[in-house]
Amino acid sequence: MSGSREPAGEEKGTGIRLNKLLDSNLFNQEFVPKRHKFHDGRAKSDISLAFLSVKRFGMEVRMKRRRILALLLALSITVSMNDMTVFATAPDAAGLPATTAQEVVVEDGGENNGSEQETEPSGKDEGPKDQNGDGTDLDAAEEDTAGSEEQEPPENQAPEEEEPGTSEDTDDSEVPGETDPDGDEITPPEGDKNDSVDAEDPEEDGDDAGISDNTIETDEEEAGGVSDKPQQEVRMMTFTDDTGMRVTYNANEEYEVTVTDGVLEKITYADGRAVSGVVFLPENKGITAIGAAFQGNDDITYVKLPAGVTSIQDNAFNNCYRLQGIYLPGDVQRIGDSAFYRCTGLLKVAVPKKLVSIGNKAFYGNDRLFMIYAQDAVHSELVSIGEQAFYQCRALEHFYSDRGFVVPGNLESIGAFAFFECKAIKEINFNETVKTVGESAFQECNALKQLVLSSKLEVISKNAFAGCNELIRVQFKTGNNTIGESAFKGCVKLSALSIPGTVRAIANYAFADCNRLITVEVQNFDVVYGDSVFPNIDTLTLRGLKGSTTEEYTFGKKIKFVAYDEDTGKNFYKYTITYAGTGKGTLEVRDENLKDPNTLNGNKGVARGTKLYVYVKPETGSRLVADSMKCNGEPLQEEKGAEGEPSKLYFEMPIGGAYLTAEFENTAGNDRIDGLDGDVKVEISNGDVVTNTAGEVIRVNLKAGQYTRMFLTDAKADHKAIPSSKITFSTTKKSVATVEKDGTIHAISAGQTDITAKVKGTDGSAITRVVRVAVSASGVVQIKLDASEYDARFVDFETSPLGNVQTAVVDKDRMPDTGLRIRLTATVYDAEEDSIAMNLKWTSSDAKVAKLSRSSSTVDDPSSIVTIPAGTNGEATIRVTATNADKKTVTQKFIIRVTDKTPRLVSGSLTINPNRTDGAVLQILSSYGRQIDKDSVKLVKYDGGDKVACRDFDLAYLPLESDSAVTSFRVTPSDPEAENKAYSVRVDINGGTYELPLKITVKASKPKPKIAFEKKQPKLNYFYANDETEVIVNVTNLGKDKVADYELRPLSDSEDNKKFIENFEVEYVDQDTCMIRQKSEELLRANKGTGKPVVTGYLRLYYEGYADDAYTDCKITIPAQRTAPSFKLNRTSDTFKSGCGEQEIELQLVDKKNKPVDLSDGGYELKFVNDGESHYTPIDTGAGISLDDNGQFTLRLRDNVTKAGKVKLRLKNSSWAEREQIDFTYSVKFVDSVPKISLADKPGSTTALKSSTVTLNPNYPEQTVEFGLKSNQKGTEIADEQIFTAKTTKSLAAYYQYLDVQYVNGVGTVTINDPESIKDGTYTYVCDKAQYVFQGDERPANKITLKVKVKAGNPSVSVKGSLTLNNTARTEENDYAERSELSLVAKNLPDGYEFDVAETLESITCKTRNKQEYVNYFDWELTDRQVDENGKVTEGKLAASMNQYCEKGTYRFSIRPAYSGGGKTLYAQKAVNFNLKVHAGTISIALSSKGKINLLDRFGECTTANSIVYTPSLKNVKDKVVGAKVYDHNEDIVFPYDGPESEKFEAQILSDGKIYVRPKEDAVLENNKTYKIYVWTELENYKFPDYEGGGGGYLSKVLSIKTGQILPKVKADRSSVNLYLSNKNYVATFIVNRSEAKTIGNVESIAFGEKDTNAQESFVTTEDEVTGKHTVIDSEQLEDGSLLVKLKLRDTVFYGCDTTNKLTMYVRFEGQGTNTPGTAVTMNVKINR
Repeated sequence: MSGSREPAGEEKGTGIRLNKLLDSNLFNQEFVPKRHKFHDGRAKSDISLAFLSVKRFGMEVRMKRRRILALLLALSITVSMNDMTVFATAPDAAGLPATTAQEVVVEDGGENNGSEQETEPSGKDEGPKDQNGDGTDLDAAEEDTAGSEEQEPPENQAPEEEEPGTSEDTDDSEVPGETDPDGDEITPPEGDKNDSVDAEDPEEDGDDAGISDNTIETDEEEAGGVSDKPQQEVRMMTFTDDTGMRVTYNANEEYEVTVTDGVLEKITYADGRAVSGVVFLPENKGITAIGAAFQGNDDITYVKLPAGVTSIQDNAFNNCYRLQGIYLPGDVQRIGDSAFYRCTGLLKVAVPKKLVSIGNKAFYGNDRLFMIYAQDAVHSELVSIGEQAFYQCRALEHFYSDRGFVVPGNLESIGAFAFFECKAIKEINFNETVKTVGESAFQECNALKQLVLSSKLEVISKNAFAGCNELIRVQFKTGNNTIGESAFKGCVKLSALSIPGTVRAIANYAFADCNRLITVEVQNFDVVYGDSVFPNIDTLTLRGLKGSTTEEYTFGKKIKFVAYDEDTGKNFYKYTITYAGTGKGTLEVRDENLKDPNTLNGNKGVARGTKLYVYVKPETGSRLVADSMKCNGEPLQEEKGAEGEPSKLYFEMPIGGAYLTAEFENTAGNDRIDGLDGDVKVEISNGDVVTNTAGEVIRVNLKAGQYTRMFLTDAKADHKAIPSSKITFSTTKKSVATVEKDGTIHAISAGQTDITAKVKGTDGSAITRVVRVAVSASGVVQIKLDASEYDARFVDFETSPLGNVQTAVVDKDRMPDTGLRIRLTATVYDAEEDSIAMNLKWTSSDAKVAKLSRSSSTVDDPSSIVTIPAGTNGEATIRVTATNADKKTVTQKFIIRVTDKTPRLVSGSLTINPNRTDGAVLQILSSYGRQIDKDSVKLVKYDGGDKVACRDFDLAYLPLESDSAVTSFRVTPSDPEAENKAYSVRVDINGGTYELPLKITVKASKPKPKIAFEKKQPKLNYFYANDETEVIVNVTNLGKDKVADYELRPLSDSEDNKKFIENFEVEYVDQDTCMIRQKSEELLRANKGTGKPVVTGYLRLYYEGYADDAYTDCKITIPAQRTAPSFKLNRTSDTFKSGCGEQEIELQLVDKKNKPVDLSDGGYELKFVNDGESHYTPIDTGAGISLDDNGQFTLRLRDNVTKAGKVKLRLKNSSWAEREQIDFTYSVKFVDSVPKISLADKPGSTTALKSSTVTLNPNYPEQTVEFGLKSNQKGTEIADEQIFTAKTTKSLAAYYQYLDVQYVNGVGTVTINDPESIKDGTYTYVCDKAQYVFQGDERPANKITLKVKVKAGNPSVSVKGSLTLNNTARTEENDYAERSELSLVAKNLPDGYEFDVAETLESITCKTRNKQEYVNYFDWELTDRQVDENGKVTEGKLAASMNQYCEKGTYRFSIRPAYSGGGKTLYAQKAVNFNLKVHAGTISIALSSKGKINLLDRFGECTTANSIVYTPSLKNVKDKVVGAKVYDHNEDIVFPYDGPESEKFEAQILSDGKIYVRPKEDAVLENNKTYKIYVWTELENYKFPDYEGGGGGYLSKVLSIKTGQILPKVKADRSSVNLYLSNKNYVATFIVNRSEAKTIGNVESIAFGEKDTNAQESFVTTEDEVTGKHTVIDSEQLEDGSLLVKLKLRDTVFYGCDTTNKLTMYVRFEGQGTNTPGTAVTMNVKINR
């Protein structure tokens, strides 16, 4: 049976168990290989179990056991002769080990993650007639292939229902099959190759022991014939688990389970039979743990556990050696000891994220297990792996991944022998969580090449990595403490090691038999060495510290020792090259001078770190295999060439030399494949694959940025993959997806393209396959960065407070001379957390600290190498950016921090003013958290080369100014008279550990202030005692200095000058303001009190921080004046008739306007002045003077005086200064002549009667005019009675009789006796000899003429204005009477008369023809005129309102006002006419606007400067606006509207009746934007119908308001600040404020620009509530309204070290428009290291 394979058994393992034999149509084979997407984007192939579907036609079958066995033997022979293969293995291209096989099941496809798909059940009597992929039906195909090569069945046919069989196996070590020498197929186990029938009669045995594994049974009982048991309905389903394994099972299968406390203890089929084959445990049975139900069951091939299972208990699947796969639900947390012990058929297992522990011997001896898969290894919760857990799992290559060995993100411990003899593990990179690796944990892992340890792994256990003979690189970490016995023994390919300083002990034989070791660096001085740690060979060199135990270890051995300081330029290394492959070619290695490095330095090679270029030279017919060229197992680096030149590959010479490998392949004759015909299938490694009904791939759906790989397989050669080197790939649209030579497809952008694959068959004809690639847009949401290829001795990692930003920390003092390199690799994820590939942009904030090898990366290699030069320090932030299709970017950051922990001075120079007591503040900045011992800080200097203490200055610690960022000291001169010069000193820290240079400049100075009085400062009035006037003095030109105290000082020590400090006192207000008051009761004067008050002296200023003698004297003259009250006598002289005798003289004090003064505040005293002079006075000065509150007083003229004279009066007040008074002089003279008598305007008055005429109106009844007489001489009196006689004229002679003129009892009167008879005219009366009384006698005086003017007349009235009424306002719905009024202007109306309302209103008549009755259509109202106290007259008013509907028109009315009040009613001379217009007009309110909005000016009162002022214009109604509201415009608003008022604007009505609209204080508005509003207005009386706006008001049309703003200019108090990368707790501050005090606007906050991402991500900011971006800088509002800005660095800084960056910030103001950044202010920010 050459060339064919027999079944390897029944359904167990990879074999087939035949349960039914029906007819000669015996076998129906189906095989559908398919690739599935894995979560990391790679592909694995399904290995499907081949079913033998046996059809049953329903006939009765009666057979005896022996006949069945005989038939089985015949069947075996038939299968062999037909050369029919019933096994399938995974194609090699899928990457699966050739030692693995698994059950093949029929399916049409399926999805990952435990997806199921129902298949068509085969319950019919006749087989399907499906096409066999080539147009032939199934039966014909079977006939044609008799005796020929294996023929594939239809791929869409479902399998027949199968029943599990039973068998027994006693050999636990038996495995389902063995590896074919060619590695292509799985052969049956030895025991199954020559199956025979047991010689004994099974019936005699009483059981089935004699039935071999190939026995075919019927369904009947042994004793019976045809069973009448009803047939179970079959529903076949396919299921694909997370590993891509597909299983077909009967979904209707029923099980009986025994569950105790959640533990599954037993399971059988419903009929009691033992389970076998595929077992899908039922859900909802309360199963939480798997007990012994399956232990030792060698019939099961796949088990799916139900949801809710959390534990696989000890020995659960022990010795289930045909078990090939198992589905573990997501809740499983524990896999117990020996749980899968010797399940030697197990191929791959997907473990859930929640799995915490894997027990001892859990997967012991499973030598076909090649994959333990987890979707998310980084966040896996696995903590421990037990002892011997994967012992001798020789095929295990992929752990927690499908791309090799990945250490789970939280793993802490790995038990002893855990991975012993796991010969497929190639690379291990321990996480920093791993703390324990047990003895022999990875011993004999012969494929292991790369090993990176964890810094938490203190002890590397005995034999941990012994015998790993392919291991070429080990990276120890700082933190490794002990290297155990034989830990790396026999690692024969190790050539160089670097052992960190934390390693204190290396045990016996740790590196024994590592005979290729060339160089080992040992950094610790005192390492404890065991025996034979290293091989004793002369080619080995140990590098260490001179005098260290490492040097001692080499004593007496062949091993060389080189101290670090002796190694520079002395150790040289060479390269070697190893070639592989079917082709031929060479590599040439050259330095930058194109020299072969092996020939340099006397053929010793080159020093480590030397850059060497590699040139590839394949021979004709050969080419270099992609990615095969490596140096010490690492890919070479790429150096981009100049424009137009190719890139170069290079490496840097490592310690111990370079081991180069390269593989060349033969390209001759590669374009044909022998044996290949047209039966070529397409497989896709990952993506959403779509197949046709024949199972052929026709389309794959990808997301933009993802990639997949296209394979072609030879269906005739067990679907072996066709090498990509023999396939030509192409794409129709490169903009959608590209395809590489190896078939890798990169999805670029949304769209569709066809990928074509061409291959030549045996005859040279082209075979073409096309797959449609549909690409959907996929956006990047996250980028993760991983660091690799770094020297862990020098690099530590931290996670920044930002969360997902990693920081690589390098100590500058420990950095190697050649610098460091770190490869950063980016992984891009979309919103579904799928990994996608994209082109990336790479930037470094400072190339001097971290230089990138590339500024952009492609999907092929999403990484960049960071080079950290030796000697540098500072920080650089690496930023990786991916751009989505919508141009939005996603960025991830990585920080490179090279620490120099040397403290820094915030300022390297100090200036000290010896006049100040506070000296200068020295601030020492701690670096990278290294705290400064304040007691260790001293000032030193060098004197002749010797370091001595600096005695010139004192140093005092300032605890209040010290914080986590800085340590502060006050530096003061030791000598207050220190010389003005520069001193060079050093700040000594920690006893000389650090010496920081400091320049101290001593320069004496003090402020030069200026003083000025407050504007409009009132002057002090020293007329008054204790004047309380406050004199405010402002001090300017202080700079940063502050006044601590004020003092008044005299100009000199003279007595007069000293009076200055007696006159005044000063009070401290603040640092630049003081207040001066009068101190003495009255100001002292110079010249012994005779001169002017002393108001000039010095204002002395003392300053904060200055010595008391560092003051400034500013000369000051207090503004003062003497201003007395403006009192005077109402007259200063009188004339008396000689001999008049004693007289009383009435006088009064008046002001300058001759109005009486008010002396009610008291304290006044008026006295006669006795100044010591002897002079005559006619006034009696012996009596006191009584002064009333109105300033009236009486003097007395002495008796019998005739000589003229005067008297001096003096007024004093208790509130006046003692020396202050007001003097008055009153004079008296005497005459002997006859006095002159004249008319006065009223009795007792001294005011003359104007024109000597009085006027009377005969129409005004009972009118009498009074007049008086006066004399020009005091001491005489007017006689009480005088006689006036008429001086008639011809025309008026008859009318004098109607006048009566009298002067009786000192009062003159003129009265009309008969008003009806008297005639108008001027009547003259004469008193021929006016009589006066002197010395008791009446005596005649002069003649007096009185004129009486009589003029008759009534009041006259005129109309001002007109009446207008709107009949529209008079409606039933609106009971409102519009009111209109006009003025009635009266002339010649006597005082005391008012309207006679009844008479006047009765006089109103309508004069319009035929409309006389219209006078009743209106209600009339009169208002009297008003005269205020100032004589202003408000005319009387006539108002009308409509009391019933009146048709429109203009009507003529007349009115004759009547007045009453004097005992008689007066009528206007004639009636006056006026018009009343009635119209019908729509009532509305028009608004005219004026003004503009300043968004910053909306706080406080409404004014015309900060509001839109609307002037209401009422149309067709007489009323006034009393209320207003604002509504935001909305097309959906329907009025009447009772919703909320505007959120943005408010309205107020001020006293001028206008409507002021402005933004609300809290409204969020944009600048320069037009907003639309409605203004609702309410009238005092008229109520609009609802349809006009609702609520009785009127709604305006849509109004537009355009916002504006005037942003004030701002300024900062400094131009630059410093920040430090070494201390990010340091806060730099500066102050910003308005530069012009008169501008409007309150400073609110400060922020970076929205697009200034560098600043936003470099400085600590908070979120802007308006924009949502982190732009707002921390700040603090100061009392003066300015803003204290606080700048602080973030962990990520996007500015270079030691660079000064001009940053623009924007100061925002209260109320500012949200769409404007604010007023720009710039600051030079220096980023120091």
